[in-house]
Amino acid sequence: LRFDGGSHQFTPFLPALFGWQTEWSPDAKRMSYVRTDLTLWKASADGSAPQQLVFSPMQTMMPRWSPDGATIAFSARMPNQLWRVYLIQSAGGTPERLTTIEQAVSEGAPTWSPDGQAIIFGDTDCVLPKNCSIHRVELKTRTVTTLPGSEGLRTARWSPDGRYVAALRQETAEMLLFDFATLKWSSLAQPITGDDLAWSRNGEYVYGYNRYANYPEILRVHLRDRRKERVASLASLTLATSEVGNWMGLDPEDTPLFYHSIPSSEVFAFNLEAR
Repeated sequence: LRFDGGSHQFTPFLPALFGWQTEWSPDAKRMSYVRTDLTLWKASADGSAPQQLVFSPMQTMMPRWSPDGATIAFSARMPNQLWRVYLIQSAGGTPERLTTIEQAVSEGAPTWSPDGQAIIFGDTDCVLPKNCSIHRVELKTRTVTTLPGSEGLRTARWSPDGRYVAALRQETAEMLLFDFATLKWSSLAQPITGDDLAWSRNGEYVYGYNRYANYPEILRVHLRDRRKERVASLASLTLATSEVGNWMGLDPEDTPLFYHSIPSSEVFAFNLEAR
């Protein structure tokens, strides 16, 4: 669903895609998305000319375009295995594993540095919060380092200017900010109980959402003064549940998108006549 700022309502967005986790190329002419069977696709910005990039049985989530639009990073796994970060050419090809680390936790959504030379991702599915960290991978050497002080953090998103990384601390429902200039973390906002974060294209805001609240909402935090404001209410929606959680994103105009479950019921007839 896409949030209509005029009516303050969510409306269907490209329903023919049968997908979610939409992400646009840097020039906003193409989009990638994950279909409901967890395969990775790309299409034109209006949803036309779809092309499948990753096929079953590999399952995918959270694709991210490189700054030059040539590569898509995403998290993927084979059934019943842990999630790992992969790369694939946006024109198509064979998925390539980003690292050779065999840690006992899954690797979450990747996010690119503005120059396309590095990728950051956070650990997920940690049994103990302290087992989660935020990792940085240099693309040329595939060297992996851990951001200092990131123990217990997850869901990392690099800022458009490359100076900051926003992340979540699940046990305190807190959004934090890492500053590469000082190599320190600071608190941005709480409570933030959702699973996703998204930067505005100009880098002035970080978007998040609250799911477990009396008034579920999409919100944003202004980076300069750390003011938190509501963008959209989620009270009218039935929040979808899946193995990879909820999803919130932004379109090229920073309009919120949200994955929504439509409840329904049907009546069936069963013929008991003996055959």
